[in-house]
Amino acid sequence: MADTQKSYPNTVPLPPLSRAAEVAELLVGAIDLHCHSGPAAMPRILDHHEELLDAAAAKFRAVLYKDHFYAGMAHAILLEKMFPETNVKLFSGIALNNASGGINPHAVDHAIKLGAKIVWMPTLSAANHIRAMASGNSTLSKDLAENARSDPAVGAGR
Repeated sequence: MADTQKSYPNTVPLPPLSRAAEVAELLVGAIDLHCHSGPAAMPRILDHHEELLDAAAAKFRAVLYKDHFYAGMAHAILLEKMFPETNVKLFSGIALNNASGGINPHAVDHAIKLGAKIVWMPTLSAANHIRAMASGNSTLSKDLAENARSDPAVGAGR
């Protein structure tokens, strides 16, 4: 148990825990390069529209939406068109997970034609991620891990 009576005279006092004004000023003109909003196959605390409104309130310049299972350019294009008054630019890209065909040049070409600004290599479908999940470090099903082991394309990443 920690000694709550001990004094530490050589320590530097912490700054105030509330620095809201300083943080707000730093966010003006910021670009969020990695936003996981929804809709999504996994729970998210807000959707793309709510993120757009939050970004506008904070005076962000832009947001880049990321999803592990779909390219988000269509959402970005439509939301920016529907809410131009926010003055927030919206972007997205494509993650080359199994849902988009894995390492798929056709999906990349299509995404670029829709305005993708980034292409992420596999995340949830990467061999190292699947192995980590199968070893009990996650809730990934053993069936998915077994399928990955028997897939030569995934096994090549070992």
